[in-house]
Amino acid sequence: MAMDRGLRQIFEPESAKAEEFLTQLAALEPHLCVTVAYGNFLPSRFLGIPQFGTLNIHPSLLPQFRGAAPVPRALEQGLLRSGVTVAFTVLAMDAGPVVRQVETDIDPDEQAPELLARLMRLGTEQLLRELPGVWTGEAARGANPQNETSPPGVSHAAKMEKSDGVLDFASTPGSELHNKVRAYAGWPGTSATLVQIVEGGAQKEEEEVPLKVIRTTAAFGFRGITLGPPTHGSNLYPVEMGKDALVVPCQGGSSTLHITEVQVPGKKVMTAQAFANGIKSKKAKLFVKC
Repeated sequence: MAMDRGLRQIFEPESAKAEEFLTQLAALEPHLCVTVAYGNFLPSRFLGIPQFGTLNIHPSLLPQFRGAAPVPRALEQGLLRSGVTVAFTVLAMDAGPVVRQVETDIDPDEQAPELLARLMRLGTEQLLRELPGVWTGEAARGANPQNETSPPGVSHAAKMEKSDGVLDFASTPGSELHNKVRAYAGWPGTSATLVQIVEGGAQKEEEEVPLKVIRTTAAFGFRGITLGPPTHGSNLYPVEMGKDALVVPCQGGSSTLHITEVQVPGKKVMTAQAFANGIKSKKAKLFVKC
């Protein structure tokens, strides 16, 4: 977009500490720098270049969720409210004085890419609203230090790890799994393994079915179900293939997870109904270890 708009220069340094980049930036004599989702350290030399400082749009209510993954970590914790902060950048990570904060409700089924996009739009609107005060110096004079002592205080939003995206139905409540799916949506995603069993006469075919779990819903709640004895003398329990969702028992049936979209290896994302139809066409049934 910057190229399409004909901006004079576009820099793509591997590090904001690069000497050539800092020299080029200083030559521009910028009045203001703005950062959004920039995960690297900004050195003091960078921060000293723009006349009115550097503003950052951060998708959390700082000092909550300082760090690389504020939106996913908020969803992982099942928070009902979050927000966006416009703050000046200092040498400490996401610790600068706050120019403006705005809160917003989080939908129970909202996923990380959706919430991030919404917060970034909101943050951009707030930054533009504050620009007149930036030019007069009023924004800097009125910026408030972050409240690090009052609840909820400071928290760190560590980056996501791909290995953490495996869903464990045996040990985790359905509500926590739902929040993990929301938090890990996009990247790195969440995965699970179900068991497909085809019975014919005296023979039984049992096969593991790896899945990417794309979307789940809280619309049906996470109420437990009564499970009978494990199927086939093992710890396998049936997955109900409903019209709108796969109902997966968790923690021995103490709760459930409703999966609405999945992806099997080599296939496109599909609805739970389409996936269930494929299982039924094989005259098979689905089970889960829980």
